[in-house]
This record gives sequence, structure tokens and C-alpha cells, in this order.
Amino acid sequence: TSTSVGASANLGVSKTLAAPVSPVAGDTLVYVITVSNAGPSTASDVALVDSLPSGGTYVSATNAGSHASGVITWSTFSLASGASRVDTVRVKTVLDGTYANVARVSSSAGDPATADNRSTTSTSVGGVANLSVTKTVAAPASPAAGDTLIYVITTSNAGPSTASDVALVDSL
Repeated sequence: TSTSVGASANLGVSKTLAAPVSPVAGDTLVYVITVSNAGPSTASDVALVDSLPSGGTYVSATNAGSHASGVITWSTFSLASGASRVDTVRVKTVLDGTYANVARVSSSAGDPATADNRSTTSTSVGGVANLSVTKTVAAPASPAAGDTLIYVITTSNAGPSTASDVALVDSL
């Protein structure tokens, strides 16, 4: 009697933020995705998918990753037992907040432990306010000595984030 045994490949994926260390709104996040195969067989038809964080803008992906509707997919590949593959994804932040990014891997080979086939990275992105202040004489149009002047002080925030607890001091 013979028994056919299918391939078994214990795939895993990990995703980490490589840069910047303390991101703020407007920065480009660099994620590193590592797919590994603990074996015992070669994994064929390995599929890697990365769902980009809401609020982020796709910039690039290595190994010909293709982007559509917030999801990056790569052409299927094979991964030998004991081998790994590294991909890099770049995402530009628009606003401050938490950016959750999920990578998933699967294969046509049976996987005895699927808990490590998904990796979620949450990145806290700090706010950036771009404040400016202008002060102009509103009246009189042509002041003379002894006139009382009226000033207009304008404070603006070009963002991209909301400025909190803003204090303005006008020293005469």
C-alpha cells in the first residue's frame, strides 16, 4: 500500500516599520515585510498581500509589487525550506493618527501552523502644525505721531494637522 503525502511548508510573515523612528504627518513610512518558510517542504505558489493603512498613500513596493485600491499584491513565487524573502513598502502619511498595516501570506502547500501567516503593524503618526503669524496696521492708513494705531494679527495653520493649545503673545 502506498500513501501520497502532500507538501507541507510552515510559512510565516512579519512586518516592521523600518523608518522613520518617530513619524509625523507628511512622512513616508518604510515597512519591511519578511516571508519565511520553516519547511519541511518548498512552498510553491506563495501569495503575499499587503493591505495599506487607511489614510496612507501608496508610494512604492519592491519585487514588482502591484498596487490597486489600497492593496499590494506580488506575483506568486516559490520559497525553499529554510529560506526567506524580504520586500519593502513605502506609504506616505497624510494626517496624524494610527496607521494599521496588514500583510498576509499563503501557499498551495499545506501549512501546519497558520497563526503566523498574518502580521499587523500599527504605527502612531504624530501631528505637524505649520503656524504663521502676521501683524499689520489696520488704521489709520497713514499714521502720524500721537495717533492711536489699530493692528490686525492673523494666525494661520497650513497643517497638515490641527494645532492644539496655541498661545499668542504680542509684545508692544
